[in-house]
Amino acid sequence: MFRKFNHWLAKAATELAGHPVKFTPQTLLVGNRSIVLQPARLGDTEAMVEIERRVYQGYAPWGSLAFTSELSRQHRLYMVATDDNFIIGFAGCSFNWVKNEAHITNIAVTPGYQQQGIGTAMIQTLEDVAIANGMLTMSLEVRVDNNRAQRLYRQLGFEESKIKKGYYEDNHGDALEMLLPLGKEEKND
Repeated sequence: MFRKFNHWLAKAATELAGHPVKFTPQTLLVGNRSIVLQPARLGDTEAMVEIERRVYQGYAPWGSLAFTSELSRQHRLYMVATDDNFIIGFAGCSFNWVKNEAHITNIAVTPGYQQQGIGTAMIQTLEDVAIANGMLTMSLEVRVDNNRAQRLYRQLGFEESKIKKGYYEDNHGDALEMLLPLGKEEKND
């Protein structure tokens, strides 16, 4: 009896965890550039950390070890954006098949490539992957004082949800959680 329970528990845990998130590389025309979005690899983590340092004025919130850990998880998708094989941005998303929720864990585009539609393309790609995987909502957090990012997220359909006090480790700043409904209901409106 105990053996059957352990087998059932292991099977249930596997089903709840979902399955590996599949993503096929894509080439997008962003402005006048051909940008390739492809799954991040372990060898990309140093470039991802360097982009964080550039975006956050020397501070890297995640670090190489955190990215390495994230890349090893089946229910995560991390993509890098490349221009001529040079990594210029990245985005990560976790998938929860129990709640049918996707959560954008982080997104960054190196400063010289910002405001060209690359971040938008990565978010829209994550949205497409989330819908293809049966997710009903997508969420993210953004600093309460990051008006430019909030404006972008609103343009993409995200709505304000709640304030998370002291969310960020570097300065204990507050975060605004934003939600995007996915699925058939939203697409038919």
